[in-house]
Amino acid sequence: MPTYFERYLAGEYEQVWDELMARGAAVREEPVYADALAVAREAMRRARYNVELLISRLKALGFIFRYAPLKDWSPLKQATAIDIARLDKLEEDIGPIPLTLRTWYEMISEVCLLGTLPDSEWPPAFDIEALAITNSDFSSYGEEFRFNRIPGGPIDSIRAAGITIRDDDLINAGDEVGLSEIIAPDQGADGRFWCQEYNFAPTFVGYLRVCFAWGGFPGFSQLSDNIHPTKILKELTQGLLPI
Repeated sequence: MPTYFERYLAGEYEQVWDELMARGAAVREEPVYADALAVAREAMRRARYNVELLISRLKALGFIFRYAPLKDWSPLKQATAIDIARLDKLEEDIGPIPLTLRTWYEMISEVCLLGTLPDSEWPPAFDIEALAITNSDFSSYGEEFRFNRIPGGPIDSIRAAGITIRDDDLINAGDEVGLSEIIAPDQGADGRFWCQEYNFAPTFVGYLRVCFAWGGFPGFSQLSDNIHPTKILKELTQGLLPI
């Protein structure tokens, strides 16, 4: 019988994730754990490939990244040994975080595609919400991991925390604090957003899929077809790897 990893490589992307999520905390039990971890690492490897390809294509188009003027800023930052140590400390303090979130931060500490493309059919200014996954502990935008305790929240535990991955400082003005938090501890395969109503997808992998389906700019999914820069989006999405 093929493993989850073998099935994932064969193209059963959604089926594999659905089955791993259905296992809940049992995904941490062997022999499933090693298999699930291999799937998560492959998914995040593909995500990193997509992000790097999108950044290259955006630069070639003349895209203006919003935070480019900041010293030492880059649209993608790689995790360091210090970052990995902080991840270990995070799990020591509050318990396991979802496999996808752990493997994401092992490969990429931060990505932010906010910006605009002048002299094109792109909407003016910085109007479109972009792929923006941050970790304040990995960046220069604020404090360390924001453990926002949620009394009476989805996990009624003193050790429950909301890990902000889409920092409000890096996305459109008007977003409410906490709408882009993933609850921890969570022993599952993929992280779930706390307030699903206001996110593009209920899970972390789901959010990434929406982002890549729209060339790194999930905000276009909320606009009418006549506003989409169709030609540019087709160029951006060509050849992106499914996750």
